[in-house]
Amino acid sequence: MRTATIFETYNSVQHYLRLAEATLGFPLEPSVQLTPIDTFILQQLVDYYPAKLALVDLAAEATQGMSTIFCSALSRVDKIVVIASTPTQGTVDWQELVKNSMREAGQTSDKLVFLAPDSDEMNSEPDLGALIGPVSPPLFLLAAELESSDELEGRLDRLLTEHDKAILALTPLGEVGSCPVLASALTVCRNHPYYKLSLLKEISPFCADSQIGLIHRKDSRHVPEILNRIKQLYEGNFDFVGILAANVELQVKMRLSLETTEKLNDQLSSSQSEVNRLVGELESVEGHLTTMEAELDEARRLVTERGAELDEERRRAAERESELHKSIEELARVRRALATRTEELEAAYAVKSSPPEYAENSIASGNRVGKQNPVGQVLSDLSAAAERMRRGSP
Repeated sequence: MRTATIFETYNSVQHYLRLAEATLGFPLEPSVQLTPIDTFILQQLVDYYPAKLALVDLAAEATQGMSTIFCSALSRVDKIVVIASTPTQGTVDWQELVKNSMREAGQTSDKLVFLAPDSDEMNSEPDLGALIGPVSPPLFLLAAELESSDELEGRLDRLLTEHDKAILALTPLGEVGSCPVLASALTVCRNHPYYKLSLLKEISPFCADSQIGLIHRKDSRHVPEILNRIKQLYEGNFDFVGILAANVELQVKMRLSLETTEKLNDQLSSSQSEVNRLVGELESVEGHLTTMEAELDEARRLVTERGAELDEERRRAAERESELHKSIEELARVRRALATRTEELEAAYAVKSSPPEYAENSIASGNRVGKQNPVGQVLSDLSAAAERMRRGSP
């Protein structure tokens, strides 16, 4: 089933107010106003209730027909019992205005039943029951601004006592602690423990401006289900506002993140260029190092080879030196042997070749004779050569 909009539910009331102003020459000023949100909620209650509700309009006089014209536009209502006094001379004949508005809207006033407050039908349950039917639960619309607390409590108590399954729509209800109508309704609910008061302004933030409260039985599941259904109609709207706020916040964060990312990308590009430059320099240095390592390896190889050659030369020099020392020692030994043998030969030669007197002279002058001996000359040359070899001279 399609849910009516606030404009559609209040349209009949707006048309009635415009007609009244055009007819009277001045706008209506009822003591109790019926707000668009209240007409919307009441229509949802009537449309969603499983059974057809019997409407009893007790707010007609206080609203100067606004509640009556609203009830007449409800498609699921076949009869409306309007409890109101007949307008007197000098007062606004709102009942006639209601009938005229219904005729202009293409409706008949047959569904309206006007009863005076002091008539028997008002206070007699069988007669009122015959009007509203024994099966349908009655829905009473009450406007309580003109009544005292005691009068209102007595009226509510009588309605709940006489009509066991009644639903009472009470208006106007203000803030807790400062509204006597609300205090009276709570008092009546305490006296009737099977009933509870539901403030329509509490079911959803969308309904915060509502001035209507429903008094219904606690064991009735239909009214809470309808109120919950009305609540669900607008939960998505407020969720959308939250989602929209979250989306805006996310967009701001994304924009900041994008700006930060762009800055980081610029820094990264600059850093990448610097890294590429450093990589190029590093590769060049690595090339130089590779060349230097190759040259160093070659130098190490040459040094190793030269070292091996030097070791070989040292070994050979040591061998030559050893051979030289052996040669020198051998020459020294030969020299000593030659010297000894020379002395022996010189002595023998001197003895054999000279007379005694000459031999003495020869012995006395051995140096002179020795110098003239060729053997001595050979020994002298050998000694000189050995000395030169010891000193390293050729």
